[in-house]
Amino acid sequence: MQSQKILFVVFFKVSKYALSFVFFYLLVLFYEPAVIGIVQFAIAFVAIFSFIFNLGFSVAHLKIYPEEENKESCIGTLLSFKVVFIFISMVFYFSLLTFLNLGNVLTIIIIIFIIEIIVQSINTSMSNILIANDEILKGSFPWIAISSSKIILLIIGLFIYPTNELTLALIYLISTISHTIFLLPYIFPYKIGRPNKRLLKKYLQYIYPLILSNIMILVAGNIGIILINIWISPEAVAYYYAGDHLSVFRTIIPNVISLVMISIFSKNAKENKLEKNKQIIKKISKYACILYGCVILLSFLYADKIIIKLIGETYKPSIFIFIVLMRYQIFLK
Repeated sequence: MQSQKILFVVFFKVSKYALSFVFFYLLVLFYEPAVIGIVQFAIAFVAIFSFIFNLGFSVAHLKIYPEEENKESCIGTLLSFKVVFIFISMVFYFSLLTFLNLGNVLTIIIIIFIIEIIVQSINTSMSNILIANDEILKGSFPWIAISSSKIILLIIGLFIYPTNELTLALIYLISTISHTIFLLPYIFPYKIGRPNKRLLKKYLQYIYPLILSNIMILVAGNIGIILINIWISPEAVAYYYAGDHLSVFRTIIPNVISLVMISIFSKNAKENKLEKNKQIIKKISKYACILYGCVILLSFLYADKIIIKLIGETYKPSIFIFIVLMRYQIFLK
């Protein structure tokens, strides 16, 4: 049964990435690189500070929830953390925008993405509540919804609205809200209990080692775009984004495995089935490494052909970014 669930999760995740590529392809086809660059800068600007409400509570929930008897209090504790830190993050972001002089248009776009990333954070918590309760399929299906809605909104926008930064930012926001709408029917049956001190301490114990790593990941993943925009141009940001996005498949297999395995390993550990965990690790390591290694190596060797064939001569500067990321994965593995 678990193997079937994993297979479906892989299917949903791969489908999500396939649909994301369709959105990306339409984006580079119809939007100017400067527009894409400005929007990606706004996304990176918001994301680099998002550790304020992304300290690892949702990941800790995947570990704690299967082990606890009082499920309602676990959910209540998770959501209480989320509400408090969303409030703190909003105060921080708007104080920062008041201090910085970024211009009216860019400030509006950044505010849109502040709202978008908050909604996204809530969606992540709802998905992880389902996954922690071994309802992996319900937590995974909305991935397709958000990717599909982006494509539909982008196509509709081409006929109705100008292809500018504001339109693109609203497409991201509305598609993230559609993700929430798809998740809500699955979440309604869950009861929210009162948080208690014991669980508060337990969550804090689990997130404490994750805080620094989360900050470093967010800074490392977004500082490049911010510096490129400041030092070079929004067009250069678009080229960087294209190379990075086309190499995003390098993370599909590790992300799917880690998402599914955290909950399964916790459940087996609670039932004292440690040998079962070892068997799962051996099987996954064997097949994932073979598949993953072949894809990374072929992508590295034919990087120039992949970029030009897929998105055209305009994005030739993205080849260098793509090659660097593929080379990093080869040496890493």
